Amino acid sequence: MPFFTYFFCWSPDGNGGFAGGCVWCKMKKKIPETSKSDPLDARLRNAWRRERHSIHLSGLLRVVALAVPLFFFLFVLDRMLDLPRGARWGLLILATGAVGWQVFKHWFSRLRPYDGLTWASRVEQVFPHLNSLLLNYVQLVRSSPAATGSQELFGVVKAQALDAVSSIDFCKTINYRELRSLVKWAGFALVGFFVLFLFVGDSMTLAAKRYLGANLSYPTATRLVGIPGNQTLAEGADFSLSVRAEGQVPAQGFIHLRTSESEPWRKIELSRNQSGEFLHLMNNLESSFQYFVEIGDAVSHRPEDPCEVTVVAPPKVVGQELSVSPPRYTGLKPFVVDNLAGAFPTGSKLEWVVEMSSPIAEARLEGPSQWKQNGVIEGEGTSVRFAFAADQAGVHRFIPRGAALGLETEGLTYRLALREDLEPRVSMLSPGTGIKATVNKSLRLTVRASDDYGLAEFAILYRVNGEEDQRRISLGVPPSNDSQKDLEVPRSGTWPLQWKIQDDLPNLRGGDFIEVAIEVTEVAADPSVARKVVTRTCGIEILSLADYQAYVTSRFETLQNDLAETERRETLIRHAIEASLRQSQNNQK
Repeated sequence: MPFFTYFFCWSPDGNGGFAGGCVWCKMKKKIPETSKSDPLDARLRNAWRRERHSIHLSGLLRVVALAVPLFFFLFVLDRMLDLPRGARWGLLILATGAVGWQVFKHWFSRLRPYDGLTWASRVEQVFPHLNSLLLNYVQLVRSSPAATGSQELFGVVKAQALDAVSSIDFCKTINYRELRSLVKWAGFALVGFFVLFLFVGDSMTLAAKRYLGANLSYPTATRLVGIPGNQTLAEGADFSLSVRAEGQVPAQGFIHLRTSESEPWRKIELSRNQSGEFLHLMNNLESSFQYFVEIGDAVSHRPEDPCEVTVVAPPKVVGQELSVSPPRYTGLKPFVVDNLAGAFPTGSKLEWVVEMSSPIAEARLEGPSQWKQNGVIEGEGTSVRFAFAADQAGVHRFIPRGAALGLETEGLTYRLALREDLEPRVSMLSPGTGIKATVNKSLRLTVRASDDYGLAEFAILYRVNGEEDQRRISLGVPPSNDSQKDLEVPRSGTWPLQWKIQDDLPNLRGGDFIEVAIEVTEVAADPSVARKVVTRTCGIEILSLADYQAYVTSRFETLQNDLAETERRETLIRHAIEASLRQSQNNQK
């Protein structure tokens, strides 16, 4: 029998059922399937299918029994240590690898294609009383390699095999002990999972999201409301932190601060106010810092990912220049000053250039009566230019907005004053208010006049015998004196004016009366609106030659009498002084 078994188990070309090679190739190519009408082959295949189902079910149960405790372990580890994202992913990869290895080792690697000889051998091992009848039967019915020998002998062997296995259940060759053990452990794992999920389901769901990449925080007994985010503030600004807590709220909390990642955290105590908020104030910020708030068992941010407050130095004015172009009529030359604060002629064209310490996105200048102007940014954002006319006096405010911060900084103020165009001033020094003259009189008038931007014209205004209309004689632009020779027109001085009356009034007669005044016109941008001022009026009484001689004689006599009276009074005063001196000397002796 051993020789017969060996003869039918191995083919001459070495392609027997136990030969090495690809399992699936042996099943499909090298070991052709027997006829579907073969009852023993069908029973062997049924046992093979049941074992495959058992392997699949045990593999699935093994995954459940292993994955559930692993997930619980990862959940507890992350919940206790609050692992960072990289650590979570690393643990998840390790756990996935461990489960995958177990799946391959105890599941997929155990799956084998159907082989009649293999299963016949397993049945023979369980039922040794068959004495290899089943093995022989399987080898005889194989189509390749075909068995050689007596057909009568083959028939006898087949009949003996069929009779011997008729009462045998091939499925008893399958070991279900491992499956029953896995069902128990998987059941324990699932029951434990559902119990935990009933109590900490939210945390377990959150843990799953965290291991999948979400950067979420676990629920705590204390819940923080109104958690602020990252901020960017200007240097010197004030920082105010307000956090409200719900749930189990302690009386005190803490804020952890540091200015850089290399520094340790500084812990500052926070007290709850009457409205239930935890407040922290920082005045006049100078540098950036990081922080997170800890109240009860809740934190506003993870220590490895804290909230950041970035302090940016606002743009500062490091230089400025104001170019002033006064109106042409003023005669003033353009000039440059340091800043916008000052007094400038009304209507001047101002060009203000401001240099900043850091780039700005925009800047505006605000003035009285809601006047505004946006500046032109130049020089890579570090220079801004304004051009406008000096029409409104008052406070002007410069407001830049930094490019890095994106916030408007507190503006600088400048008080701009306008130098108004003053009205010209003029006075007649001589003659007096009234004189007597003949028709041939050459009148000498002495006039003192001034104006801040120049005198454009002098003119004589006169009226004869109270006429309603006043007549005007233009004298032109007054001549400049030596001190004002560089100016286009003079601005101040004293001028003697000559008016030969007969040249303009040839028909005068004795007894006529002339009223004379001097008119001064200022320099202005628009001559039509230039202001004019007039001196006092001097009255001139025209006398005949005889009357004028009598007037002169009378006047001379009056002057002589006045002079004699003056000399007499002077003599009396001198004598009184001398007598007083002598008396004083006598008293001293």
